[in-house]
Amino acid sequence: MLEALSKLEGSVLRCYIVHALQSGRKDKVVEFFGINGNDLLLKSSSDWTPWFAIPYLKNPSLDPQFRVYFSKEWYEALRLSLRNFFSEIFNVTRLPALLKISLEKNTISSLKKDNKRLNQKLVQLQALLDGK
Repeated sequence: MLEALSKLEGSVLRCYIVHALQSGRKDKVVEFFGINGNDLLLKSSSDWTPWFAIPYLKNPSLDPQFRVYFSKEWYEALRLSLRNFFSEIFNVTRLPALLKISLEKNTISSLKKDNKRLNQKLVQLQALLDGK
């Protein structure tokens, strides 16, 4: 499962790069490598090394090394893989755990409202004390 997650992470990152380039945002690709470059080189094998040149290629979608990542087929395969991965994860997750998250969220929201109400009351009481 961890290996599949790692491969999906790499594919999603590549998809981000491709989408940024297709949108004319080479600056975002350069920024991405500035932020994540060291981690990519340390975490994975040398398969990321050629990607550092992609923002400087005139037309990376025609480059044999990157052409596949610019294809609709690759994108659709990634979407399907992500959908299958999430489906598998959510099928394994017990429903009570998901319900517990929702209950905790509601409890936190209620506690925040109570806290706000009590703070307002405190301010009112302090104002009354200051007035005496």
